[in-house]
Amino acid sequence: MFDLEYIILNIRAKSVNNEIAFGFEDEDTGEKIDTVIDINEVKVQFNDEHTKKININDQYYMMMRYPSLEEVRQMQSVNDEESTNTEQMFNTMLSCIDTLVDQETDEVYKLSEFTSEEVADFVDGFNSTIVESIQKFYITMPKLRHVIEYKDKKGKAKTFVVEGMDSFFT
Repeated sequence: MFDLEYIILNIRAKSVNNEIAFGFEDEDTGEKIDTVIDINEVKVQFNDEHTKKININDQYYMMMRYPSLEEVRQMQSVNDEESTNTEQMFNTMLSCIDTLVDQETDEVYKLSEFTSEEVADFVDGFNSTIVESIQKFYITMPKLRHVIEYKDKKGKAKTFVVEGMDSFFT
């Protein structure tokens, strides 16, 4: 998703202009801060702790993939009465498990080739360490990020962090 956001932001820079008027409120003073962001300075942030590899045990590990645009949309809009936000997150997590690798035999299993019930049964066996590793995968995913340095009305130097494409267009 971060790669698509980066492309869209740069298309906007080339087609409209590379500056975006941006405003936010200082958390401490409530002061409205108006500034201009140069899109050319916005970069994708990569976290050194990020990995797509999730160890299951000494024999197996799984490789995650990033959620598609459609999967992100599904997570963001929960309109189905029978579906909860937790279910959407769980379903996205399931769909983002790309492969299971057997390190002893070098066999690679594409989880997309299994039924959703088989994958759900597999995931139900995860211990808390595996679940935490999956959460870390999502938390540390690359993202658009820009730091704005400014001074409040008292002259105190501060920073404001803008993350994700939605932040640049709101």
